[in-house]
Amino acid sequence: MALTKALILATAAFALVAAEKLDHTKHLEETKRTIFFDGGSTDAIGITDVFLYIGTFVLATITALAILGLIYSKSEDTAATGTGYEAPATSYAAYEQAYSVARNLYDGYKKYEEEGRSSADMK
Repeated sequence: MALTKALILATAAFALVAAEKLDHTKHLEETKRTIFFDGGSTDAIGITDVFLYIGTFVLATITALAILGLIYSKSEDTAATGTGYEAPATSYAAYEQAYSVARNLYDGYKKYEEEGRSSADMK
């Protein structure tokens, strides 16, 4: 059954191709209507090429400026409203504060340890 269907489809395809080849007048009419575009010479630069280069450069420049404008306008909005974070410490002030806290804790621990030893010696 499948072989029969395949043979029928193949025969129909061959018949369509054969009928198309016999119709030469249609092929001639299609050839008459074909339009060929001349791509020009690649050895010389014409006025069209100059306009294309200038237009491409101008479009690229406008696009780059638009992107930069969007980036800078967005950064100005965030700079005005703020992010809620403090500015980073440019000096050692934050380090000195943390070191002072750690030093006070260490001194307090040593003092507590000495008090514990002295109370143990008294007993």
